[in-house]
Amino acid sequence: MPEENGRRQRLFDYRSGLSPATIRLFADILAGGNDLRVQVTGDSMKPFFQSGDIATIRAVPPASLRAGDVILCVRDDRELILHRLLKIQITSPESGGAVYHTKGDALDSSDPPFRADQCLGKTVYLERIGAQGIVPVDMLSRKAMIRNRLRAWYHRFRSGTLTARRIGCVLLPGGRRTG
Repeated sequence: MPEENGRRQRLFDYRSGLSPATIRLFADILAGGNDLRVQVTGDSMKPFFQSGDIATIRAVPPASLRAGDVILCVRDDRELILHRLLKIQITSPESGGAVYHTKGDALDSSDPPFRADQCLGKTVYLERIGAQGIVPVDMLSRKAMIRNRLRAWYHRFRSGTLTARRIGCVLLPGGRRTG
């Protein structure tokens, strides 16, 4: 089993329709301080993720999640969804404390919201499998975090949930800025 920085990693090829026991196993692996490596399937995150890429997921405190992070969530105790976090909506502690709004980069519409307890972790490392071999991408690098934040803003703007007023400025022709 590969090790990185003392953290054991496990590789799983996941498909929708997993048993609740398998989902609990994944959650236990992450809760135990281990990274979970999953093989990406499907096209919902193209071009960011390609089918066959390996994503390393790590459990993180909910307060550390930011728009742009790619998170692994559980839907209906049977389906794992690895999509981009667009927005965190703070709710009352009785209703879970937060609701996560996610979307696949290649999809036209957002996912139904996830409760905080449905989020298993976030992608911290990506291994792109291509013609040149394996190309590693550190998702915690400053460059990756800025790129992911911009992607989240783009998807929110495109869907109409983020306006120039919410960003705090408007870009004028010639690159001039207001606000």
